[in-house]
Amino acid sequence: MTVIFTDGSSMQNKYGGWAAILQDGPKETIMTGSKTTADNMEMELTAVVNALAKPDVFKPIVVTDFLYGSTTGSIRNFIESQGRKHQKRPGAKSQLWRQLAQLAEEKEAVFKWVKGHASTPGNIKADRLAGEAATQEMQRRRFNRVA
Repeated sequence: MTVIFTDGSSMQNKYGGWAAILQDGPKETIMTGSKTTADNMEMELTAVVNALAKPDVFKPIVVTDFLYGSTTGSIRNFIESQGRKHQKRPGAKSQLWRQLAQLAEEKEAVFKWVKGHASTPGNIKADRLAGEAATQEMQRRRFNRVA
């Protein structure tokens, strides 16, 4: 069984970072990424979408502090409602919501919400890695402007 911990981060609501930790028994895979001009919601979504998009992931438990009140039944409704909401404003988030809805169904994902910055080690680690990715993106962009 694969357990996925995800988190997203945004520095100054501009420099975004995301992280996903996939645990399958003793095997752990860490995925991170970053983007300029990204807010926290976009990075949270990006983390979950990238983790679920991995070909070898099926029936995972996705542990997140983002999808509020996540239970398998209500999360599907929440994802679909957010997708509809963001369709009115096309952009990165509307596409990510659609991808999340599709992948969650295809992969038969089960979602578990945890309180952020609490005592869930995988969530704490994902939060740290996402923050580091956002910080690195900010430093990279600032350095490129100076150079």
